[in-house]
Amino acid sequence: MRQRNVPNRSYTMYPDFQDPVSLLPAFLCAAAILLLAGCASSGNAYYTPAPGFDAGAYVSPADFEHPLRLGEQPADSAEPHPDFRPVAFEGGLAAMQERLQYPENHVSSERTGEVLLQVYVDTTGAIANIREVSSPAYFLTEAAVEVVREAVSHPARWRGVAVNAFTVVPLQFTLNEVEVRRNTGNGSSSLTPPTPFTRKPWL
Repeated sequence: MRQRNVPNRSYTMYPDFQDPVSLLPAFLCAAAILLLAGCASSGNAYYTPAPGFDAGAYVSPADFEHPLRLGEQPADSAEPHPDFRPVAFEGGLAAMQERLQYPENHVSSERTGEVLLQVYVDTTGAIANIREVSSPAYFLTEAAVEVVREAVSHPARWRGVAVNAFTVVPLQFTLNEVEVRRNTGNGSSSLTPPTPFTRKPWL
């Protein structure tokens, strides 16, 4: 039987370190991992927490039979503790909703619905952190965070003493046909229905 001469070929799974281009995929992968790790460690991509922030040091209004959502009335079966006063904002939820503006450069997306933000307020009345609970789109979350960031907040109080506490701020984004047509330049529209609320583990 005749033997065939097979060329001697060697393969390597390692990039050519003399060629910078071959290192680009590995570099991009490492950068993505570091970015994700940074977001996971802070738990928030929209708001930088205050130094030393610890969510476990903040009480929930639900612990005192008060509603989690800002501006929501207690359930008929609930008995809110009279010595606890939840986090408050000047003008209340109505003032924040009035200042809320739909991002003009995203009107063509026609995304609408409710953004829920968990807002942590420390004993000085400063906002220590803002976390997204649910949202139809990231750009709506960014707009909602900006409104909450600019609001004047007051700390929760237990028997007259300020305490660290959080509340959930619900903000509604809507669009009308006129806004959509003006920004898209056409007469058609298919407004996206609101995204249902998804409760996150920390609530």
